[in-house]
Amino acid sequence: MSGRRTTRRDVAAWVAVLSLVGATPAHAGHALVDLLDTEVLEQVEPNAVVAPDRTLDLLLVEVVRERVAAAALGYGTSVPVVVVGGDPGPSLAAYARLGAGELLQLVLLARSRSAVATLATAVGPGWERARLRMRRAAARLELRGTTVPNEWPGEQRDGGAARDATIGAGRKVFTAPATSVRRAPDARTTLGDVARLAAAVAGDGEMRRRLALDGAPIADGAVIVRATDPLIARMAAPTPPVPARAGAVGGDAQTAIAIGEHDGLALLAVATGPEAARDVWQVLQRGLTRYRRVEVVRTGQSVGGDVEARDGVVAHVTAVAAQSFALTVPSSGAFALRAWLQLPQSDETPLEPNQPMGELVFEQAGRIIAAVPLVAPAPSGPSRWLDTASR
Repeated sequence: MSGRRTTRRDVAAWVAVLSLVGATPAHAGHALVDLLDTEVLEQVEPNAVVAPDRTLDLLLVEVVRERVAAAALGYGTSVPVVVVGGDPGPSLAAYARLGAGELLQLVLLARSRSAVATLATAVGPGWERARLRMRRAAARLELRGTTVPNEWPGEQRDGGAARDATIGAGRKVFTAPATSVRRAPDARTTLGDVARLAAAVAGDGEMRRRLALDGAPIADGAVIVRATDPLIARMAAPTPPVPARAGAVGGDAQTAIAIGEHDGLALLAVATGPEAARDVWQVLQRGLTRYRRVEVVRTGQSVGGDVEARDGVVAHVTAVAAQSFALTVPSSGAFALRAWLQLPQSDETPLEPNQPMGELVFEQAGRIIAAVPLVAPAPSGPSRWLDTASR
């Protein structure tokens, strides 16, 4: 790999190369994820290698989320537009600058290659830092089967080089390398990684709100971006018709991602293979009928139990749940939970109303799945619960 400085032209060429990735045959497989609990409910062939283009777009979106959360980038930040030739999304050639939020919407709803190239330049800033941030995000999410390409654009092993053309008032449009260059050689991912990454993105309420839009205005309303090729499709009803062709979800790609919400559930499905666009809806529809959301504890609910102090004295403790706890479980059959009160060591000071007084801990299948904070319901007398993990 050369040490030369990366330019916006390089970023656009790299994005154009990745847009050609997709000819890799994919084994049929699927995954179903509970977005509210970030738990994998079902998966088949999670280690199947799939084309990485959708995953790399998702990684970029995840980096945008990180930068916005760190106040290093705002959705209203104006960014110089990098135009990629042959972009199947809306043409951005007429716009010198767009807001980061507008560019994000172009990626989420139309997978605009120009918007991807522009955001990749903005989040670094610069492609080299952006690539490093994408790799760090992959490591944080434990995407062990995913790699971000090592080679700089234009340095492919077969010598392919990016071409450019000039339009308008000297604006550059960057086109894909010669057709002999079909893929970034180091890019790869797996079905399981796609599911984990997509769940991290769609688990964000702001991202789900943006994905739910059928259209969004950009450039002060000059263009309405339509959901022509959503990065993550959305099920509008619990029982939609199964699409008859792959174009209904993600074009002709062999990887499809969709989310659906119904009756308190929020699920994400990923499918790969020749019939991915059909299969993803079937997996999602089946999941919305196979599982249900159960509220175990409500905010403000009274919680009580007998607690044994270290001196052997048993006292009854009453508290109030400071937050709710719900769980996704199979629609039919019973489910088992184990719960106990976990209380701190106490002195003789009376507790004030709403003063923290411990946690209600839930365990399932040998794993702690929640700890609901508890507060005092009313002024109390001297306390005698001293055990730090009373059950």
